[in-house]
Amino acid sequence: MATASDSSSCGDDDTAEVLIKYYFHRGFEYNDILQFLTTYHNIDISERTLHRRLRIYGLSRKNPQYDVNAVTDEVKKMLDGPDCVSGYRHVWHSLQLKGHQVPRKKVETILRELDPDGCQQRKEHKLKRREYHNPGPNAVWHADGYDKLKPYGFPIHGCIDSWSRKLLWLVVTRSNNSPNNIGSYYLKAIKTYGGCPREVVTDLGTENNIMASMQAFFHDDENAHRYVASPRNQRIEGYWSQFRRNRSSWWMNLFKDLVERGDLNTSNNLQKDCLWFCFAELLQQDLDAMVEHWNTH
Repeated sequence: MATASDSSSCGDDDTAEVLIKYYFHRGFEYNDILQFLTTYHNIDISERTLHRRLRIYGLSRKNPQYDVNAVTDEVKKMLDGPDCVSGYRHVWHSLQLKGHQVPRKKVETILRELDPDGCQQRKEHKLKRREYHNPGPNAVWHADGYDKLKPYGFPIHGCIDSWSRKLLWLVVTRSNNSPNNIGSYYLKAIKTYGGCPREVVTDLGTENNIMASMQAFFHDDENAHRYVASPRNQRIEGYWSQFRRNRSSWWMNLFKDLVERGDLNTSNNLQKDCLWFCFAELLQQDLDAMVEHWNTH
């Protein structure tokens, strides 16, 4: 039963509605939503009040309400962009983030109808992966650069937590070989997450020197950073393969088309600077969306 303090401590109804919908669409359990509201937003409501509000907002896990035509139109839009290379689970979660509460099975059916060739291609490329063991969150961070878009002037650098597979940063930069850039991403992540991991793992590139030095200094232990060969930097390397299939291949095809049409000469620095001016912000926005999608999937 809702307590008397619920109505007085819940704050502005519009703010509470926005926050409840935000956490609901990201798949959090009801107890988690209540804890987030209390801890981070000073909104104290009971679980019964939360369920009542969800009914008012038309939100339900068991019997979701959705417009098939609206969902189909949204999927069509996604198939016209980078999401066209993604599977039905990715599309289903993207729809959730946009407020469409639709069963995953229905999304699979819609994708089979709209993109049968893509579904068949993804089905034929299934991989059997070996198990990876890790003691817990923030035990090991894996960092690495991504060079598939580098020929077009868009090198990317990323870092992932090996236990939770949470993306800690994913940044498009003018150079992912600059130690200063990599060090700044590391420091920003430490500030954001309130601490550093027990160990950082990178490949043997010299761009990791500053980050390695800071990690060793924070722990007063030179073994707090570990250099390994690229294939052994497995968590971030594993993510890059996902990133290639689900995102970067679309951007690569876009830039390849520009080259093949004669609209882009990658040996011309001025043209590459113009390409950076036009696409860098758009690509970073797409990376930010990928981080949110991956961290909430």
